[in-house]
Amino acid sequence: ELLHPDERAVTLARIESVQAGGRTPLREVRLLKLNGQEVMAEATAAPINYGGDRAVQVIIRDITMRRQAEEALRASEEKYRDLFENMAEEVHFWQLVRDEAGRIRTWRLVDANPPTLKTWGRQTVDEIKGKTTDEIFGPGATEHYMPVVQKIFTEGVPCSYEDYFPHLDKYFRFTSVPLGDHFITTGADI
Repeated sequence: ELLHPDERAVTLARIESVQAGGRTPLREVRLLKLNGQEVMAEATAAPINYGGDRAVQVIIRDITMRRQAEEALRASEEKYRDLFENMAEEVHFWQLVRDEAGRIRTWRLVDANPPTLKTWGRQTVDEIKGKTTDEIFGPGATEHYMPVVQKIFTEGVPCSYEDYFPHLDKYFRFTSVPLGDHFITTGADI
């Protein structure tokens, strides 16, 4: 009676399989509390001998809170992704690459939004995801931006700066923000 009606047939078939000597891996099931409230649980079953009879031991763990947290995280990710994709400014997310001594050597692209791709002359982020700044922009890019990256990680605060790009004949204003071993940079054509 604790099984949700939609779960009964599949779950009972799995229990019969276990009675025949099998073992089921963890599986998510919906259960009904005595008050009728639906909860998510993780269940596993194993055969046991009980006084000469073949029985099944079922271990159930309530995962309702975990599922709620996953759903909240999924909703938050959708909001982030929507904001990220629809911002008018460039947004690029980077991960530091350190040497054995912990010194920053360069950084790799984790993600970039559509305005960034347009400015950089790229069709998709997959073309450049995981590449270092020198691999994306050419030799010397890491050296050029290293003072900014070292500053934000040394001081632990955002840094705003301007830069000129001769090949575009444009000036941009950037803000870089440290985030653990990552940083995010936003940019706007000024």
